[in-house]
Amino acid sequence: MDLQEFVSTSLRQIVDGVNEAKEYAAKLGASVNASGDIINVPGITGRTLFRKTRDNNYQFAQDVGFDVALTTIEEQQKGGGAKLSVLSLSLGGDASSERTNSSVSRVKFTVPVFLP
Repeated sequence: MDLQEFVSTSLRQIVDGVNEAKEYAAKLGASVNASGDIINVPGITGRTLFRKTRDNNYQFAQDVGFDVALTTIEEQQKGGGAKLSVLSLSLGGDASSERTNSSVSRVKFTVPVFLP
């Protein structure tokens, strides 16, 4: 898997995951990756996302951080291709006649969430 394919696949899977979480959160009165206003708060570095609630209070978004180890496995056999998955441990004794190349990368990102 080359860099372009890795970046494209990673971002597509992140977007799909965020969209799935948005739909679920909306049913519970929460909001994932929602829009809001950005304010600079003294003593806090970076951006602070907030929104005005129905009762004219302010709600600040919580940044949920992800630091994920991804493994790319390329199998060299008929019909083999590259697969991107979250790093996990697999135990087993199956024998096969394929060659496998793998590499591990880290992807870090945050998603702002307004909790109910």
